[in-house]
Amino acid sequence: MRAAAGLIALNALLLLLGLGLLGAIGLLRLHVRELVVAAPAALLLGVAIGGILGTTVLVAGGTLELKALTAGALVLAAVLWAAAVWRHRRGMAVAEQDTAPADSGTARLDRYALWVLVAGVAVFVLWQAYASRNVRPAWDASHNWMLKAFAFSSGGIDGDMFTGVVPFSAAHLDYPVLQPVLGGLVFRFAAKGEHGLLLVELWLLAGAFVLAAPFITGARHRAWLAMLPLALAALGLHTLGLLRGEADMTVAIFVGAGGLALASWLDGGPPGLAVVAAILLGGAVNTKNEGIVFTAGMLAVAAVVIVVSERRQLLRFAGVVAGVAALAAPWRLWVSANGPFGSDVTALSTSLDAGFLSDRLGRLDFAAQTLLGRFVSYGWIMPAFLAVAIVLLITGPRRRVPAFYLFSVLATVAAVLWVYWTTPQLDWAAHIQRTSMRTVVGPLFLAAAGLAHVLPRMVARPQPLASGPREGREVRQDVP
Repeated sequence: MRAAAGLIALNALLLLLGLGLLGAIGLLRLHVRELVVAAPAALLLGVAIGGILGTTVLVAGGTLELKALTAGALVLAAVLWAAAVWRHRRGMAVAEQDTAPADSGTARLDRYALWVLVAGVAVFVLWQAYASRNVRPAWDASHNWMLKAFAFSSGGIDGDMFTGVVPFSAAHLDYPVLQPVLGGLVFRFAAKGEHGLLLVELWLLAGAFVLAAPFITGARHRAWLAMLPLALAALGLHTLGLLRGEADMTVAIFVGAGGLALASWLDGGPPGLAVVAAILLGGAVNTKNEGIVFTAGMLAVAAVVIVVSERRQLLRFAGVVAGVAALAAPWRLWVSANGPFGSDVTALSTSLDAGFLSDRLGRLDFAAQTLLGRFVSYGWIMPAFLAVAIVLLITGPRRRVPAFYLFSVLATVAAVLWVYWTTPQLDWAAHIQRTSMRTVVGPLFLAAAGLAHVLPRMVARPQPLASGPREGREVRQDVP
């Protein structure tokens, strides 16, 4: 009972932070219905904020002390909610958009489909969270993520347990620590250190990722179509047995949700979505090294899209890049000050050598075939995404959204292939086989996010607004 109450308290606090932020930047009105709709996205934001703040506290030499962190989070939440109330009273709220006639048969069918899907996701997530309570951690989790989470639940980053060579000999001390910080917070609030408690939290994040899509994309008509690809992507986690404490799941959620927010802003969404994208992608870069590379690739693609089609957004986009860099800075500064650390990735100076690469073309071929097999075995998500993105890129009236998703997914896949091509692992074939099950999840979730974004707009009927958009939010057009 104490553990369950602690988990509820932690997530309520993170949810409070996320909702306050969304209200402060003008992405929702303080109405009960809108707060409920925004709750999944707010939880993702709250976890990202809490993880980054916790990382910063550790880097500064502190610990995840329960009372101090709770008090600090409540103060921050109070400031955000005060800003949200101020905006609400001034009428700086979102405009209604993407709506279908309330009394139409299609609208009723959409509502039924939406609630059936929401209920199905909720039941599935809660069941998996319950069933995961006794799941044994994976090798990576037990030697890295969980080990650090236990260390942070009882000490700081400079304590003997973390910096000692023996217990952390295989823990990659340079890896970002957002997930161990989250685990440490879970253990602190639950007053119990059990692997299953962190799995419950990860399943809640997976459910929030699925349910957040309609709010982030602004889809009201056929909103269930915005959730369906993400729901099917999350279903595959059960069959893959991925949720055993691996950080790949967490980074994939932040990459997928951050990409969804970034693309929705590029699609004419409100300025506040740029803030959401920066925070979620900041969560990705603080979770795993793959998150750094995936985020860099997505931002590079977004920069090209903006230069080609929307140059007036360059300044705001520079703010997104600066925000992500600032959120990544505390951990990178700690690594720079405390390194060098051993690495399982070939140095860039070596991996760019033409002779080095040509000697390892067999590894690239093997990696490409393995990843292709993983994508095919995962289901229809990647083939469907590629087909839809290419068709929209060729025929669509607005090509920047499918272009962003298509080239971002290709960039994430290319990053994984590059690491496998240049890996220093002696047993490189076995290494590729055993890790590719995890490394494909980031590209897959980003592809699912792309489908979640464009599918509702492919079938929606544009609806005229009764009035112009209210202050603080632009109106997204109902086309891909």
